[in-house]
Amino acid sequence: MDESYTCLSFVAPPLKQILTTFSPNHHVLFSLLAKASVTISGVSEWSLRIPSLIGAIVCLAAVFCLSRAVLGRGWAMLLSVLLMALNPMIFDYLSEARGYSLALGFYLFALLFCGRSLIDPAELRPPLLVGAGVAMGLSVAANLTFAIPIVALDVLWIPRPLAAP
Repeated sequence: MDESYTCLSFVAPPLKQILTTFSPNHHVLFSLLAKASVTISGVSEWSLRIPSLIGAIVCLAAVFCLSRAVLGRGWAMLLSVLLMALNPMIFDYLSEARGYSLALGFYLFALLFCGRSLIDPAELRPPLLVGAGVAMGLSVAANLTFAIPIVALDVLWIPRPLAAP
């Protein structure tokens, strides 16, 4: 029912209405991508879920990169990827025609960028900062409820100055 409501309320109307409507059920980035997908291939269950499938790919790529950054290569990384990607509470949200998969994928990339800069302060360079900021913004645009963990990540990640030797 949520998916049909999303389609009727936030994908079918004109673009101006999509951009000016507020609702807790309205995931702006997903709605814009779904509008483009439905415009290109017509209204169907598949075309409405294409943005979610793209989000699932982004999420799985982020899980892989995050596991490799933390655990290196090997069996531990593979087990970590399987445990995170096949978790039933996460796996279900990757297929729904909503903004959850996009938001989680971009949040995990923001976590990866922030973690890299905390582990190695030499990594604190503009492309990494821009990547973290863009990932945070896209995560909140995909699903507004991700604003809370994004703010928490942002507060915890405030770069610390390097100590003098």
